[in-house]
Amino acid sequence: MPNEATYKAVLDSLDIGVLLLDQDLRLVHVNAWLSNRCAVPVAALINQPIGSIFPTLKNSFLLECCNDALHQGLPKKLSNTLDASPLPLYDPNAINEGEHLLQQSIAIRPIESKDRRLCEIVVRDVTKNVIKENWLKRIATNFRHESQQKDTSLAQFAQIIENATDAILVVASDGHLDMANGAAKHFFGLHDDATAITKQVNDIFTSHHQWQRQELRTQLQQLIEELQPRPEHQKTSSANPSNRIPALATQIKNHAGQVVPVQIRFAISHHFGHRKLIITVRDCTDQAETEQNFYASENRFQTLAKLAPVGIFRTCERGVIRYANETWFQLTGADDSHLDRLSWLSLVAENSRETIELKWQASKANRLGLREEFKLIKQNLNSGQAKPLDGHHDATWVLCNLMPEYDNQEHVHGFVGIFTDITQQRSNQEAIERMAYHDALTGLPNRRYFNDTLEQHIRLNRRAQTAFALFALDLNGFKQINDTLGHDAGDIVLKAIAERLQKLLRESATVARIGGDEFNVMIPEFEELGALEIIAQRIGEIVREPTVLDGHEVSLSTSIGIALFPTDAANSHELIKNADLALYNAKDNKELPFVFFDKAMNQKATSNRNLLVDLETAIADEQFDLQLSSTDISNGANYVVVQAMLSWQHNNWGTIQQPNFIKAMERSRLIKPFNLLSLELICQALQSLHQHLPELTNLKLIFQWQAFQLLQPGFSQDVATVIRRYNVPTRWLQFEISEQAANDYFGSLLPIFLQLNRLGVQLTLTEFSGAHLPLQKITQLPIAAVEINPVLLDYGTNHRASQLQLSSLCDLCNRLGIVIHTRTPNGLTQLRNHGCQQSQLLEPGAGLAMDAFIEQLKLAIKAANGRSA
Repeated sequence: MPNEATYKAVLDSLDIGVLLLDQDLRLVHVNAWLSNRCAVPVAALINQPIGSIFPTLKNSFLLECCNDALHQGLPKKLSNTLDASPLPLYDPNAINEGEHLLQQSIAIRPIESKDRRLCEIVVRDVTKNVIKENWLKRIATNFRHESQQKDTSLAQFAQIIENATDAILVVASDGHLDMANGAAKHFFGLHDDATAITKQVNDIFTSHHQWQRQELRTQLQQLIEELQPRPEHQKTSSANPSNRIPALATQIKNHAGQVVPVQIRFAISHHFGHRKLIITVRDCTDQAETEQNFYASENRFQTLAKLAPVGIFRTCERGVIRYANETWFQLTGADDSHLDRLSWLSLVAENSRETIELKWQASKANRLGLREEFKLIKQNLNSGQAKPLDGHHDATWVLCNLMPEYDNQEHVHGFVGIFTDITQQRSNQEAIERMAYHDALTGLPNRRYFNDTLEQHIRLNRRAQTAFALFALDLNGFKQINDTLGHDAGDIVLKAIAERLQKLLRESATVARIGGDEFNVMIPEFEELGALEIIAQRIGEIVREPTVLDGHEVSLSTSIGIALFPTDAANSHELIKNADLALYNAKDNKELPFVFFDKAMNQKATSNRNLLVDLETAIADEQFDLQLSSTDISNGANYVVVQAMLSWQHNNWGTIQQPNFIKAMERSRLIKPFNLLSLELICQALQSLHQHLPELTNLKLIFQWQAFQLLQPGFSQDVATVIRRYNVPTRWLQFEISEQAANDYFGSLLPIFLQLNRLGVQLTLTEFSGAHLPLQKITQLPIAAVEINPVLLDYGTNHRASQLQLSSLCDLCNRLGIVIHTRTPNGLTQLRNHGCQQSQLLEPGAGLAMDAFIEQLKLAIKAANGRSA
C-alpha cells in the first residue's frame, strides 16, 4: 500500500476532484483539480472541519455518507439527480461563478492509511454530460409534443369534416367513392363506409330533369379524367385549374327521392402523388326561404322599432336620417317633416360635436362601430333648420351605438343607430363620484378629495410664489364618547363639529374629514402668522362648545398641528407629514392647543424612529430586566408588597428605566409584543419568588401599565394565557394605572378592568388626587387599592376642601374594602386620622435584579422574624 505522500501526489495528477477526511471529518488533503474549482482557499484550510469550510454541507446527506464510510466502512455513490451540486465548485474559466456551478457525481469510500481510516470523496465534473442529456431530453420532448399536436390536428380536421353540414365526397381516379362524411351518407342514403366505397359517383347523382342529369354526368366524367395519370410529355397546363372549377347550381334527388336545390363545388387534391376529386354538395333549400323571410323580417323590424324603449334610427352613408322610431323623436324633439335634411351629428351638443365626429370618421375608416356618450340637444326644426331649445334644461345624455351597414360589395351604404337615454345613470354616476370624494357622514371632502386639492394648491402657489397653511386636527376625548355613549352619539358629535368648522371658515378654505376624529383644514391665503393663530384659537373654541346627547352635554377639545407651504415643505407628502408631527407635539403638550411645525420636530421624529428600531431589536432579543423593590418587613409579617419595573440594557446608552422609553411605543406596532414580554417577565419573577421564598403566603407584585397598553386588543386574553403557562396565583398580581388615564379612557378601560378582575388580577389607581376621576366612578371600578397623591396629603393639611376630599375618599374605601397606599409616614398618619381602616405604607427601596432582591428579602424576613420572636 503506497504511503500518504505518494497517494497525495497521484491525486494531484488526476483530472477529477479528491478530498480526504479524517475520522473527525477534518480536511486531510484536497487535490489540485478540486482546489482550482473551489470558491474558498480550501488548500489553506487543512485540518479544518469540512462543515465549516463548506457551510452548506452541515446536516447534509453527503456528510452522513462520510460518517458511514469512516465508522462502518460503507462506500456510497451520490446520484447527480439527488443533488446536482453538493459542493460549491465552479468552472475556473468562467467569469460569473454563479452561472457556472459544476454538476457533480460523487463517490465516497473508506481507505486505510497506516493506523487510521480516511474517507475519500471523489468528485467528477458531469456538467457536459448533464447538458447533453438535458438537450436530448428536450429534443425527445419536443418531438413527442409535435407528434401529439399533429395527431390532434388530424383528428380535429377529420372531426370537422365528419360534422360539416355540407355533404363532402372524395372520389378516386376510377370514379369510385373513397370517402363520404356524415352529411353525405345521410343525403345520399349511404348507410356506412363499406356501402359508400362500392358506389360509382355517377350512380348517386340523380336529377329531376334529364338535361340536368346529363350536364352533371358530363362534368363529373371530365373531372375524373383529370385524375388519370399521364406521361410527362402529355401534361398540359390547365386553363381551368382545380382551385378555379366553377360551382354548379342544379337540382338533384336525395335518398328519399325528394328534389333538392343544391350548389355543387369541385376541387382536385394532390396528396403523396395521388389525385382525388373532392365534391362538396350544399343544400340550398333554406336560401329561398331566407330570401322570402327577409322582407318579413324587415316588416318585423319596423314593428319592433316602434315599440322599442330606445331611439332607433337609420342613416345614409353621410349620416343623414332616413328612418327613426317614435322613441327617437321623443328623445330628440324632432319631427318627421324635414327628417331627410337632418344629420345625426347635428343632435350632438356643440362642445363635444367635433370630438364625436372625429371618432365616427375613425370608426368608419377601421370598419368598426361607434359607442359614445354625449349630451343630446333637443331640436325645434323650422324650415329644415335645427335649433336647440334650451342647452341647460332640455339637455339629455344618451349612449349612442352606431353600426355600419354593408351592401353586396362590402361597401358601407348606411348606418343603424340606437340612442339610449342615460340621463338618470349620469346623475347616479355623479352621485357615486360625490360619494367617492366626500365623507358620507359629515358631507365634508374626504382624504382622496383633499389630497387632490392639496396637489392643485401646491402647483398654483408654486407658480404664484404664494404661501398657504395646512391644519391637522385631532379630537381629544372622542374615543370616550364612542366607547361610553355608542357610535351613534359619536356620529352626532362629528357632524356637529363639521358644521361648525364649515360655518367658521371662508369658502376658499377647504375642510376635510380624513378619517375617524381627524380633520384637515387648508387655509389658502393669510397675511401673517397671527391670523393663523386666531383661526386655530377659534377652531379650539368651537370644538369645545358642548353638544347635547340624550339630554346630556358633552364637550371635547382639539389638538392642532400647523405646517406652511413652502416654508415647511416642498411637496404634499412632506407638508402632511410635518403637520402631523406638529399635531403629535400638540397632543403630547396638553397646555398648547396648537403647535406650528418646527424643523427640530423632524429630528425628534427621527430619534423616535431610531428608538423604535432599537426597541424592536430589544424586544426580539429580550434585552429587558425586571427590577424589584419591596416595603420594609416588620413584626414577622409574611405580607410583602413588591414593586416591579422594567429596565432596558441598551448597548450604547446603558440602563434605561421603563418611564423613559414606554411612551415612544404608544403609536407603534410594538405594544403587543412588549406586553407579552412584560407579562412573561412578571410571571417568571413570581414563579422564582415562590420557589425561593415558600414561606411568603401573602405576596403582591405591583406593575404599572399605560392606558394604551391595556387598550391593546386581546390584552386580557394574553394575561390569562401567560398566567396559565406559568401556573402562578393570580391573587399575587396587582396592576397599576394612573387616575388620569382611568378617567380619560374610562369607558374603554372598564370592560378590561372587569375581565382582569374575573381572572383574579387586582387593580390599583395611582397618583390619586380626585382632580380627574370623580369618586362615584370609583364605585364602578373593580379596584383593590388606591395610591394617594402626596400633593393631596400635603395640601390637605391646611385646606378644608382637600380635607373633605380625603375624608370622603377614606369613607368610600372603607365601604368598598379598598386599601389606600401612601409613600410617606406622614401620609399614613393623616389617613388614619381621617378614619381610614385599611392603609399601607409603601416605601420601596432601590430596584434590584432578581437574585439580589431574593437575598435581600431573605435577610429582611429573617430580621423581621427575629424581632417578632
